Amino acid sequence: MNKLWIASGLIAVLIAGGLFLAPRSNDRFYQLGYTPSASFKKIAVIFTGVGQQTTNLEYTKIGRYYLSKGITPIYVDIDWRRVGLNHLSETADQLGAVICTSFPHSKVYLFGFSFGAVMAYKVSERIASEQALLCSMSPVFDEDRKLQQFPFKQLLGLITNDSKQKLTFAHSRSKGIILLYGEHDSFLINPRMIYFRKNSIANNVSVIVKDAHHDVSGGSYLRAIKTYVEAIE
Repeated sequence: MNKLWIASGLIAVLIAGGLFLAPRSNDRFYQLGYTPSASFKKIAVIFTGVGQQTTNLEYTKIGRYYLSKGITPIYVDIDWRRVGLNHLSETADQLGAVICTSFPHSKVYLFGFSFGAVMAYKVSERIASEQALLCSMSPVFDEDRKLQQFPFKQLLGLITNDSKQKLTFAHSRSKGIILLYGEHDSFLINPRMIYFRKNSIANNVSVIVKDAHHDVSGGSYLRAIKTYVEAIE
C-alpha cells in the first residue's frame, strides 16, 4: 500500500519501496522533498487527534477504506504541543501549499479526528476538496467556546501551547462536509454546538454515531466512517 507521511520533525515518502526524506524547513513542519504528482488521481489526507499516531491500527483501517475506492491515503502526524493554536493557521497554510504543489492534478479528500478534524477543516478553507470527513471536531473555534459546558479552555491549555488564539469558521472550499459525532461525545461537544455547526457550516451533513464515544478506534465509529467512504463515487 502506497503511503505518504507528513510528520512534525520528519517527512517520509514510501513509494514502491523507496524511502525519501525531506530537508527541514522549520521546527514545526517539513516541506515535501519528493513530488509524486503523476501517480495519484485521488488522495485522502488523514489527520490524527492529539496523542495519536497515523501508525495506529484505526488509521491504517481508515486508509484501507479509502484505498478500496482507488484513493491513496496521505498520512499527517502533527506535534500538537508545538503547533498548538498559535500556529494552527500557519501549519494549515503550509499543508495546503504542500498538497497543492505535490499533487496538483489529484482530487483531494480530507479526513480528521478531534484536533485533526480542526486541521482538516482549516486546510479545507485553503484548498479545493471533494469531501471533508470530520469526526468529533474539537470545540476550539470561537463559536464553540461560547456554547461550552465542559471546561475545555482549561484542558486546551494543558494539551497545546496556548488557549487564547482565536479561530473562526471561515468558508470551506470543500464540495461537501460530513460532520460525525459520537453519541457519547456530549461531555465535550454538546448538542447546542452540533446544532450551531449544522446551521453555520455550508454544505454539511451532521450525523450522530450511535454507541460511539470520543474514540475513533471504536467499532461503531469505524463502521460509520467506512460507510461514508464507501459511498464516495
